[in-house]
Amino acid sequence: MVDKRIIKDQGVIRKLFFTMIMTLLIQVPSVQSETLAHASQSHEIIVALDTRVINTIAAVKTDPCLQPDDFHLYSEKKHLLSLNIFCRALKAVNYKFTLKYFPSPNVARGKRLLHEGKAHVFLHLLQRKPLKNTSVDGIVYSDVVRNDNYRLSAFFASINNHKALAANSLADLQKLKAAVALEWPWQQKWLDILGIDYYPLLYRNIFQFIESQRADIILLDMKGETPTEITLFGVKLKATGKTYFVGNKAERFALSKKIKGADKLLSALSEGLKKLKTSGVIDKVFSGLSLEKSQLNSWQKRLHPSRTNN
Repeated sequence: MVDKRIIKDQGVIRKLFFTMIMTLLIQVPSVQSETLAHASQSHEIIVALDTRVINTIAAVKTDPCLQPDDFHLYSEKKHLLSLNIFCRALKAVNYKFTLKYFPSPNVARGKRLLHEGKAHVFLHLLQRKPLKNTSVDGIVYSDVVRNDNYRLSAFFASINNHKALAANSLADLQKLKAAVALEWPWQQKWLDILGIDYYPLLYRNIFQFIESQRADIILLDMKGETPTEITLFGVKLKATGKTYFVGNKAERFALSKKIKGADKLLSALSEGLKKLKTSGVIDKVFSGLSLEKSQLNSWQKRLHPSRTNN
């Protein structure tokens, strides 16, 4: 006759063995599931971007993020080039993501969206403000993307405005009336610093004022092989005043510190930008913004006034 204690002990052993097997069976799929989910995870990045830039992306018929090597098609469009670099940096470190655009009318609104945690990044290159400035609470800046000393600007007038085109100095420019976009508060401060009167206008109305000579000049970036000439909205313009302005600040991406995934995004972006700099990709992508300076040899060079709204 079998001892009941032996039967009881065997039952306990079988029960323990069954429990161990079930535990292993439950744990193994659990580990595999977590690994697969992590591998396929895609982060949605909410991007604050000027509405006009979103429209430009549609107009050039190529996506700066999905077709990064098409940058030569918009080589003079700085904001699209910046988006191109942003996407390249994240892809360089295998950071999986999708973009969702959040239209923003200006820099102030873009930064507000970051401050409120409604967007991850404002995709226009900005100059970092001192940390003591409370207006940038909730915002962190990326590593330097590029230096804006490659960027030159000057005052432009209609080719038919002989009075404005006769200006040969800043003193002459101060006798003229400028037009400036309502959504460019930073440029309005520049004009105040330079002592130039101006009309604040909707961007689409500026060139009508310039063409009709209700306003004389507008401050614009110079581009390409003929930097002193440009046509916008059908209005032919020519640089005047024999004065051009050059930047002297490092430009970066502004990101939110208050939205989910902010730390990981900043870390991935920093690592990616370092790789792009080392490989020379950033210089290559922005090379189209360089211009022929020989026409400016006799012009006076001045530093851009501080772009305090950035």
